[in-house]
Amino acid sequence: MIIDSHCHAGKGDLMTAPWNTDAPIKPYLRRAQSAGIDKTIVFAAFHSDYAQANAQADPTASLQLKWMTATGNVSVTRAGSTLNAPRMDYDPASGWMTALGTDRVPATYSDAEGV
Repeated sequence: MIIDSHCHAGKGDLMTAPWNTDAPIKPYLRRAQSAGIDKTIVFAAFHSDYAQANAQADPTASLQLKWMTATGNVSVTRAGSTLNAPRMDYDPASGWMTALGTDRVPATYSDAEGV
């Protein structure tokens, strides 16, 4: 099974570029099906009210993501920066991702310069 773990959909109100203000789900679903993607975790486009945006992102969905927790060796990379942690929680209502570590295995962050 192939799962796309991060797809933005719906209408946003925080950015002005076409790819983050209006991302209809149906064209994505057609592309995903042709690419062999079985399931997709859908996030709202950039929005000032994520609860409202999540409800509108895919009104045909039978489920709406309320919370997501990833455990193990979790790594997020963006623009050369890396965040590693044994656990990360994501709250789609607020748009916040929280990295959680322990004394033995701390959460770590390094920017594009490795600092």
